[in-house]
This record gives sequence, C-alpha cells and structure tokens, in this order.
Amino acid sequence: MPQPVVELYRTIERANASAKAAAVDAGTGAAFGVRRLTVPALIEELWDLWGDGRALVSADERNVLVGALLAERGEQVGLQTSAGTIRLLARFFARVGCLVDSCGTAAVQFTAREAAVLDMAACYCERLHERGLVELEQAAAILARMLEAGDMPPIALAVVDADRFGTGVEALLRAAGGVEPDAHSGMFLLPDAVEEALVLPAGPMALAGLLLDEIEDCIAAGDRGILVVFPRADELFDVLAGPLAERGAAASLRCSCPFGETLVGHALAAAERIGGSHLAECAADFGYNRLSGAQPRDVQRLNRAIREDRCTGPETVLQELRAIAPAFDAFAAISGALNGKVGDAAGAFDALAARIAGDAGLSPAERKRETAALEKIRGLLEARARVGGAACPVALLLEAVSVPVQVAIGDCAPSVEFASMERLDSLVAATYDTVIVADLSQAAFPARAETTALDGLAEKLGSGSAADEFERERIRFAAALEAARRRFTIAISQRDEGGEETYPAFLLSEYADSLVQAAESTGNAAYACDWSARDKGAFDLPVPFVRGARRAGEESLVRGVGRNFAAPTNMDEVLPAARGALRGLRLTDFLKHAPGAAGDALVLSPSAMEAYLGCPYGWFLQRRIRPNPPDEQFGAAEKGSFVHSVLARFYDELAAEGITRVDAGNLAACECRLDDVFDRCAAQQYAGEPGSGRLVARSKSEKVEVERLRGQLHGTLHRLAAFAPAYRVFGHELAIVPDDGIDYAGFRLNGRVDRVDVDAESGRFVVVDYKGSAGRDYAAAMKNDGDVLLPGRIQADVYAQALRARLEGLHCAGALYLSYSARNRGTAFVGAADDTFDDGDFLGGASTVPMNFEAYLDAVEALVADGLSGLRRGEITPVPRSASTCRFCPAVGCERRLS
Repeated sequence: MPQPVVELYRTIERANASAKAAAVDAGTGAAFGVRRLTVPALIEELWDLWGDGRALVSADERNVLVGALLAERGEQVGLQTSAGTIRLLARFFARVGCLVDSCGTAAVQFTAREAAVLDMAACYCERLHERGLVELEQAAAILARMLEAGDMPPIALAVVDADRFGTGVEALLRAAGGVEPDAHSGMFLLPDAVEEALVLPAGPMALAGLLLDEIEDCIAAGDRGILVVFPRADELFDVLAGPLAERGAAASLRCSCPFGETLVGHALAAAERIGGSHLAECAADFGYNRLSGAQPRDVQRLNRAIREDRCTGPETVLQELRAIAPAFDAFAAISGALNGKVGDAAGAFDALAARIAGDAGLSPAERKRETAALEKIRGLLEARARVGGAACPVALLLEAVSVPVQVAIGDCAPSVEFASMERLDSLVAATYDTVIVADLSQAAFPARAETTALDGLAEKLGSGSAADEFERERIRFAAALEAARRRFTIAISQRDEGGEETYPAFLLSEYADSLVQAAESTGNAAYACDWSARDKGAFDLPVPFVRGARRAGEESLVRGVGRNFAAPTNMDEVLPAARGALRGLRLTDFLKHAPGAAGDALVLSPSAMEAYLGCPYGWFLQRRIRPNPPDEQFGAAEKGSFVHSVLARFYDELAAEGITRVDAGNLAACECRLDDVFDRCAAQQYAGEPGSGRLVARSKSEKVEVERLRGQLHGTLHRLAAFAPAYRVFGHELAIVPDDGIDYAGFRLNGRVDRVDVDAESGRFVVVDYKGSAGRDYAAAMKNDGDVLLPGRIQADVYAQALRARLEGLHCAGALYLSYSARNRGTAFVGAADDTFDDGDFLGGASTVPMNFEAYLDAVEALVADGLSGLRRGEITPVPRSASTCRFCPAVGCERRLS
C-alpha cells in the first residue's frame, strides 16, 4: 500500500491554493494521494493520533508561563522582567528549551548566565509537564523517535516552501525522508505577461495621491483584483477607501496593528498610569479616547483643572473620571484583572464589547480592530487562568501583541485589498491582476543579520543557526511578484516623514539587477545597453524603469490632504506672514499707559525693558502673545518667587526686632530663624491659589529640590554676614508703581526692588536684586577707553537710577545681583559698583566701575532709551543680542536663533 504524501507549506492559504490547482488538474491524478498542510497543522494532527495525551501549548500559554517564571526567578539570575525578555525567552524555549536533554549538552561548557537560562528552561519544561502541555518542537522530536522505532506508520513528507525548522521538526523530517527547500537565488524575474511599474513620490505626503492614480489606471485597464501592500495598510485604507468607493471600487483591509496603538490599548494604558505623576496627561488620554464615553468639553474642563492645580491628587481625578467617562470603571476593572485583582472582569469585557459594537463614531475597520484587541486581553487572562501563571505580568505581554484586523467595504468588482507586510507570507501565484508593494524602503523590509546571546546558546545545544532574515524577505518579495497576473508595481518615497533621505531595502538593488539581467537575456544589445544605465538620483535604478515612473513632489499640498485628492475651489488668498512685522496694528495701543498721563507715557517694568533690549521679537512673543501652557509649573520662576517670599518674611521678622543686619554675632540665631521661616513658607505654598506662582512639590525628587533651596539660602546667609560690613538693610520688596511718577528712559516705571542696603555714615546705598544664578552678562560693560556699553542685564541699574530721586540725601554706590545658588563667594555677587564701594572682597574687577557711579547710571539710561526707541515705533524685528536670549524663546523656528 503506497504511503500517503504530505506537502508542507508556510501558510494554510498557500497549501489550499496548491490543492485547488491540483484539483483543476485532476485528470492527471494530481489531486489524489497528496495532503497539503502547514508544519504546525501536521504535528498537531499526528500528536492527536500518536501523542501521549498532553496538549500542544499555545503561544499565549507559553508567554504566560515564561512571564510568571521570569517574575519569580529572573532577578536571581540577573534577567529583567520586560516584554522583550519574555519574548526572547519564549522564542528560545519554543525552539530548543524542551529539547535540552537530547542536544548533547554534557560535552558543552556553559557560562554562568547560560546555565541559569538552561535551569529556567528545565523549570519551564517541568511546569509544562505538570499542566499536561508540550511544546511543538518537543512533540515533533517524540514523533520522530516513534517513527524511527516503527511505533507509528511511516509517512512521506515533501517540504515545498515551509519556514526554517527547529531541532524537533528537523528530526521528524529526517525520519520521514523530507528535505528543506532550496534557498532563493536573489534574482526576481517577472513572467512574460506581467509588466513592471514604478511609483516614485518625493515624500510620503505625495504617496497616497500617486497610488490612487495608479489604481485608477489599473481599473481602467480592466483589472478586477488589486493588492496594495504597505507597512501601515490601515492608514492607506482610511485615506483611499472613500475615494475608491466614489469611483465604484470595493476596498478591503487585512493587516495587524500593535496593541498599544489601538483605542483599547491607549485607554487601558492611561487608566493604569493615572496613579502616577503625569495625572493631566493620563486623564486627558483616557477622556479624549473615543471609547471612554466622555464629552470633550468635560474632559477639557477636567484637564484644565488638573493642570492649573498641582495639588490635585489621583483620588480626585479618579472620582472625576468616573463621573464624566462611563467606560472608566470597565477599563479600571480590566486593569485590576491584569494585575491580579479580583473583580467583575467578565462584566467589564461585556460592557466594552457592547460599547464598541454600538459606537457609531467607529469605522468598520476600527470596530473590528478594537474588538480583536479586547479579545486579545481576554485570551491572555484566560490563558493565565488555565496554566496558573498568577505571577505573570500580563500587562507586559500586551506590549508585544499585534491585533489582526480584517474588514471589507463593498462587495463589487473591481476590488482593492490593502494589506500589511505579513500578507506576503500567504500570497499565491497569479491571484491578483496587479500587485503594488507600496514601500520598498529598509524600514518596510528590515532584514538584519542580528543574533542574541540565546542564539549562541541554541547553537551550543546543536539547534543550528537562527532563520536567515535576508532569505525570508527574498521569499516574501518573490511571492508578491509571482502573485501578479498583469502588472507589478513598486513604490518608494525619496524622503521619509522626517525629511531625511530614504534608505532603500536591499531587495530594491536585487530587483534592479534582475530587471537589467532580463533586458540582457533578450539578445537585443541596444535594449540591454539602455537598461544597464542607472539613475543615481533614483536609488540607482535602471534609467528606462525610472523614465516611466509616476512622480510627484509634496509642494502640491492638496494632492496630499484634499478630499478625494482634488484641487480646492473658492480659495481666498492669504497674505504670507512675515516674522517681526505687524500689519494693520499699532503696537503701542496694546501697551499699558500711565493713569492720567497724556500722550505716550507708556508703562514698562525693568524686566520688560531688559527683554526688549535682548530681542524685540522675543519680548513680543513672551510679553504680549504669552504662549504659556495652562500648567502650574515647578520651575525657576516658582523657585525664585518662593525664595523671595522666604527672604522677605525673614527680613520682616528681623526688622520687627530691630535687627538690620546679619553678622557673625547673630548668624547662628538667624539660621535657626531662617529654617523656621522656610518651613512656614513651604507649608503655606499648598494653601496658596493655583496659578499664583506658588511652589508645590508633588514628587519625591521635587521635594529634594525644595530642600536644596534651603541649603542654598543658608549659604547665602553666610555670605551676607560678610558682605559690605558698613551697610544695613534699609528696605526690601519696595514697590514702584506708575502713580509714583518715576520715569526711566522715557517710560513710566512699574516694578519691585528686592532689597536696598544703606551705609548711613557715608550716605550711600546699594540695590541688591535676587537671582537664581548670575553670570558674566550681569556685570558692568565698559570699553577699554572707559566708554560705557549697554550691559547684558539692566534691572538693578534701572532700580538704582529710579531710587536716586526717592532716597534724598543718599548717593548710589552699586547695583548688584545676588545669586542664591552660588557655590562660593567669588560668584555670589555681580553687577556694577563704585570702585570705592567696600563690598567685603566679593566683587570681581568686571563689576567695578572706574568712574563716578551716578554718571555711569546716567550713561546706561541713555543707552537703554536709545534701545527702546524702536518700541515706540512698533518694531519687533528678531535681533537677539546673545545665545542666552534665544535659549528660552518660544520661536524655535526663528531664522535668527542663536542657540
């Protein structure tokens, strides 16, 4: 009796297609006596008949067991519990883990890490056995031994195009007399009836429009079935399905989507992270998710409330989300189930399934995708329950999961199928009129000869090398080429989404070589010579191939974003924007004027003056446009306000006791008082109004930063005890308001002086402005010949000049900046001071003015007045004075940016 013949294929689609082709040729007997299966289907069938009663482990069950094992023992052997580690170990255990005993390990030397992995493999196999499960490779090895021993009937195996096998399957093939298929030659020759075509957009924005043109021409030529293969087939489907339907063509989608990119994945991740530090982001991510059921206005209100108030806690957010998002409890229940908590997960799945099915806002493709994502979670939880892997972090497994999506719109012909790259594995010869591989870049075919430490261990065990990714991609590309009956089109954008030059896949070069070889095989020398010429500007493709390409740039925006890719109508011309120019507006109309003042008595603060002098355009953006986020910040401005409040209260309390200076005699007592004031001010921050500039520390690291400020203020107090011994604190936080009538450089002043110290005996005063840090640009600026230059920072100079009129009988000796974060006395004070000012040896030479100090202040005011003259004329041209001016400017695309 003849042995039954079993042909092995990569996918069941290829096996069925072969059976169908054989049935057509049944007259020759080709359809009889041959079965066509995939390798897993064959082993499952044989194992059901001749196995020992154990069931083949599923991929979900394997991942759960490996995840649980890694969570329990990974730390002991130095392995991190992550999605990547679980994936690598699961792949290794599936390949050789259960065959360690049969791989001749006795004569092999292993490293300590390799021995630990093998111990985990042995534990994994033991757990499989306890649960009545077996790996496919182990089952194949057992079947091979039975076949060799005559314990099961002989079978004849013929490998047609199956993937590379593991140790167990190879043993079964040897026992049955099967052989592996030959490797692909790397030459891709089109059948005589198939024509080649090229789509060459300048960038991805132009790709969809060119593909639509290509598909339209194929339909016009009579094509009934068209396949478009693209890495993100769902994106192309969303863009082109509508225009194709309007042209009378059906569209279908067959792809996979990463779980994390589904609405279910996004919502679940947001629900799990809400207890963390990014409350606003997580709440907004969940609320704006279309499955949440929340109204956008409610989410916007909640988002604003969280971002405006750093004191908002997770409990408040959870309560609000439950009130506005009907689906939140269901996602929270599923999140709890993933983390091992007991709850009504089944009810949550049912509720979300009903929401997905009844949500009119989801497209058919989205509905299919989200249902599949939900079922994937359910499947992993059921697998965990079956195998008892309670320790497995199922949420990590979801990071590596892809969700299958299949959907169709219309059932008429012609039909266009959009599919992701996995579709190439199951393509059958001559099944589509046209096949379009819409991306032949390295990103779409990322064949890399990469190996891991586990691949080396597998080779030590005698398992052989890992699958050749280059060979795999050649087989896939050849399948796409063979699937075409009339036309085979490739597409590659010359630049990627980031505007960088696209790297082509290695297949593009091999395909180009194949086209040249085909031309040479015609025997026509002129034709062959023409095709041998290469276009260096088009990926070195043959010139005749590029000559017939569809090409388009991205400058015609409507071809990329317009509905149906049609040109717009009823357009209104918009004047091009010009940076640094206001059209139809007078800038001074939008500035504050002094109350009751006539004419152009404009009100400015010293910091605003400094900002305009730094860069008029930067001042306009930061002071007039104010593109500030709604978030309550924990940054330099809030820290500065807090330090100011601590020092203000500290000196208020000293003044109440008649103490006008910190010195060596009272330093210890003053430090204790500083700590007390600091603690009280820090506690009061939480009771302050949101948006008032308060310093609210939420995380542990932020609390450490607040404590660092305490240390900095102690250092500042020590330096103040030695600074300018003859001076006493005269006043601090002195307000200058427009009603005071103090003008500077032609503008009415509005501001607050941090501190003024006075030497009553000499009749001199000095202005001190607190800063977090103060560098060289805070010092006086003078030429070698003694002429005054405009300083980089002017606030202290402005206040010093303004107080000359208020402090009658006193002369100004200095305008200084005190850096409370300074680490030594040499960097604590900087600014401008009279060369006779006794500062206690703190100031460097750059801060000493070798001239009458009040004359220096007059000269600075004249320079400021000249620099601010453009403000009166409404000039806001970007002219930054230094790179530091640009560092915090929001105009990141400014052509004059210096940093």
